[in-house]
Amino acid sequence: MDALTVRAIVIAAIALSAVATIVPPITPAASSLQALPFLFLGPGLAWMGNIRNLKLLQVAALAIGISLAAETLIGTLLFMLGRWSPQIGHGLLILLTLLGILVTWRRSDERTTLW
Repeated sequence: MDALTVRAIVIAAIALSAVATIVPPITPAASSLQALPFLFLGPGLAWMGNIRNLKLLQVAALAIGISLAAETLIGTLLFMLGRWSPQIGHGLLILLTLLGILVTWRRSDERTTLW
């Protein structure tokens, strides 16, 4: 299995865990903790391209930075449009993550060195 497939599996697992927080029996504190791995790593890992030359700490720092930037962008956009909703924001974040996986997967298939 190549690195991109492993990354996609990890992102899918933490995204499913975050989506499961919508289930009513979970307490608010538990659902917040369950969503944190996706919020910190999901979008960033999805948009990262070639990570073979990076160490684990560098990958984590870059993934967290990209994820926080994406969340800030989505939150600001929803607020400025007057459509603030955690559910809509979470949905947009998942769509952005899926788009990142598709873009980086396509780029890796082309064997380009840009990403």
